[in-house]
Amino acid sequence: MRKTSLLIGIALLCTACCTNNKKTNLNETASTADTIYNGQWAEKSAERIVAKFTFIDTCYHVEIGWREKGLAQYEIWEMNAENNGNDTLAYSNGRYFIQRYERQDDTNCTTDTIYNDGFGTFFINDDGNLVWNDGKDSLQEPTFFIRANFEEE
Repeated sequence: MRKTSLLIGIALLCTACCTNNKKTNLNETASTADTIYNGQWAEKSAERIVAKFTFIDTCYHVEIGWREKGLAQYEIWEMNAENNGNDTLAYSNGRYFIQRYERQDDTNCTTDTIYNDGFGTFFINDDGNLVWNDGKDSLQEPTFFIRANFEEE
């Protein structure tokens, strides 16, 4: 039930935030270009940070955060990214927040929003790696991700 509510919330958020909010025919399927980012990507050097891309209607809902479960603190980036026409996804509504738990494995947390105005891009380079350029942090170097599927573990 909780997972279903979360998915419905994500769908509504993406629909409300995407600027190109065209309606699609239920019989149409998303093109390969629209779904190439779909799925999980692990940060290339340690695979501890995961980017999850979910294609909804005309844009991707993206969530980036720690792979491990049960930590006392999680840093999470969320955004809705749209294809800007040249196989690059761009976003301007990025949210960065930290969830803190009093004890490890708690289910209740406090959430501190650091910002709601993040911006940046994603693209897949010639090596097939996902590249994230975070424009909000001017000192941040590009982050590289590799295709992953942690649900099969």
